[in-house]
Amino acid sequence: MTNRITRPTAQRLRRDARRRSVDTQARFTLGRVCELLATHLGNPVSSAELARFTRQLATLLKAGVALLHAFDMLAQSTSNPNLRRLLLALKQAIAAGSGLADALRKHPRYFDALYCNLIAVGEHAGSLDTTLEQVANLQEKRQALQARVKKAMTYPVLVLLVGLGVSAVLLLKVVPQFQSLFAGFGAQLPLFTRQVIAVSEWLIDYTGVMLLLAGGGLLAGHWAWRRKPAFKLWALRHALRLPA
Repeated sequence: MTNRITRPTAQRLRRDARRRSVDTQARFTLGRVCELLATHLGNPVSSAELARFTRQLATLLKAGVALLHAFDMLAQSTSNPNLRRLLLALKQAIAAGSGLADALRKHPRYFDALYCNLIAVGEHAGSLDTTLEQVANLQEKRQALQARVKKAMTYPVLVLLVGLGVSAVLLLKVVPQFQSLFAGFGAQLPLFTRQVIAVSEWLIDYTGVMLLLAGGGLLAGHWAWRRKPAFKLWALRHALRLPA
C-alpha cells in the first residue's frame, strides 16, 4: 500500500482544514459578540444580587471573617461570572491599599454615591458590619418599592399596548378597505375622515421607519434605566402618578 497522497485528496484535505478553521473563527466571533452584548446591553449584576452580596458580606464580617477572605468566599460561591469578576476586582483594589468605599466608587454602575458614602461612614466609625446590614436593609426596601411600582404599572401599560395595537390594526388594515369604498361616493368627505385616511396612508408608507424608531426607543430606554440613575428616578416618579 502506497503512502502517497493524490492531488485530489490533498486538495480535499486542505478544503476541510480551511472549513474547520472558518467554522472555529465563526464560533469564536459569535461567542465574543454574545459576550459583549451581555456585558454592555444586558444587566450583568442585578440589584437583587447586589443586595444579597451586601447582606452576606455583613454576615461574614460579623462572624469575624477578614474582609479579603470574605470577598474570596463570596466570589467562589456565586454562579454569576460577572459578579465574580466584580468581587475579585474589589478584592484586588482593597489588597492594593484602597478602602472598601474607595474600591466601590470605582464601579459607579453598581454602587451609587449613597451606597459608597454610607460605607465610608461605617469604615471611619469602625462599624462596617453594622453599616453593611443597614445598607442591605435599605436595598431590600428599595427593591420592594420597585416591585410595587412595576405591579402598579402593569395595568396601564397593558391598556396602552392594547390601545396601540387596536389603533394600528384599524389604521393599517381597516381604513384602507373603507378608503376605496369612500372613493366611489364621488363626494367630499368630512375633514375628520380625510385626516384619518391621511394618517393611515402615512403609517402604511412609513411602517418600517416607525418600527425602527420604536425598537431604538425601547433599547435606549432599557440602557438608560440600567445606566442612568437620574432617568430611573424620573421614570419611577412619573410611574407613581399613573392610574393603577
